[in-house]
Amino acid sequence: MTPYRDEHPALPAKLATLREQLAEIDAEIESTEILLEAWVEAERTEPPARVVWAKRFAWILCAAIVLAFSGFSVLALCMPCLCGDGSRHETTRTRASTIRSAATLYMSQRSDDRCPTIDDLFDEGFIQPGTETTDGWDNPFHIECRGRDVSVLSERFDGKDVIEEGR
Repeated sequence: MTPYRDEHPALPAKLATLREQLAEIDAEIESTEILLEAWVEAERTEPPARVVWAKRFAWILCAAIVLAFSGFSVLALCMPCLCGDGSRHETTRTRASTIRSAATLYMSQRSDDRCPTIDDLFDEGFIQPGTETTDGWDNPFHIECRGRDVSVLSERFDGKDVIEEGR
């Protein structure tokens, strides 16, 4: 070993320099690995700003839609209260329509032009037992016919005597 040292006196100094550079490179690799791990961890825990904004916007949009539907539902439920007896009017229309359909069917199956009564519709099975034959205010309906044209009127619609007023 001695002969090589004598032949190359600069080798120990060069070796020391290389070891210093290797230590610097190792330190730089270690700090880079630490920074890379921190960056990867941050990417895992913190989504990008556009993702955060999109999620917040989606939540706000969903909340707005729910509030809008809730508002419309409340409005729909309160409209009869605000406008009077809307549900009674609707009940009256629905029940009158049922009776009118039954009376029209009754007349289409008969050769005479006799206008049926509510009792006739029950007796011959055109209206089933349990079918309501009163308006929304529990006043009875009256059937009128002009030829084959059938009208169903309430005897007292909303407190007014329709039959007496119409004649």
